[in-house]
Formats: sequence, C-alpha cells, structure tokens
Amino acid sequence: MNTKNIETDIKESNIDYLNMINEYGLNDIDIRACIESKEFEEKVGKVIPEKTNKYIISKSKIEGKGIFCCFDFYKNDVLGFAIKNGNRTLLGRYTNHSSKNNAIFHTEKNGDMIAILIKDIKKGEEILVNYRNHGH
Repeated sequence: MNTKNIETDIKESNIDYLNMINEYGLNDIDIRACIESKEFEEKVGKVIPEKTNKYIISKSKIEGKGIFCCFDFYKNDVLGFAIKNGNRTLLGRYTNHSSKNNAIFHTEKNGDMIAILIKDIKKGEEILVNYRNHGH
C-alpha cells in the first residue's frame, strides 16, 4: 500500500471514530477523560501486561500508541487476549479503531475477550479493530 493510501485510510478511520462517538452523544475530550478515570478502570479492569512475542506497542499514525505485529499472521489467527480474568491486557488497551479493521475482539463464554485476525497481515502492520463491533 502506498503512502497516499495509508494517509487516506488514517483520515477515514479518524473521521469514522469521531462519527461513531458522536452517534452516542460523546466527544473525544469526554472519551479521553473517561478512559483515564478511576471509575473506568473499576468497571473494565486494570491494564495488565501479557508476555508475548506476537506484538509490540509502538507509536501509531492513527492515535497515540498502537499494537504492531512482530511476524506475518493469517486470517483466523488468534493474536491474544484483550480481556483476561476481568482485566484488560495491553492488546485490549492499545488496539486502535479503523473502519478498515484487520481484527475483531471476540467475547468468549467465560467473559474473556480474544483478538482474532480477519485478514492476512504482515510483520510491522498495526492491528486495528472497528469499535462499532466491539466484543461480538
């Protein structure tokens, strides 16, 4: 994918994110304050580290930090836990939104949530989910 396509995808994803939160009557400032609040942590769990060599956290062109693959992965591969035993993992905390997502978060019967890839991805690509489909 060339740089122009990547920049267009980033702009579209950011616009889609802002449209989505606006649909819920929210704004970016309120979302950020909520995510950093003690109440949010109590409701969704603390962020816990998960030892893995599958991904790293790095600066994202979309927003802040993101999750980036350390290897090539394939459609239907499980990347790891987003929520485990009632707590968010780094994968659950730092996966960014995109309308052109390459992964989904799937909630297991026990309440844990896993990230499953819905496309083949290359080493170094950012893992992206569509927040509208969060947890299905």
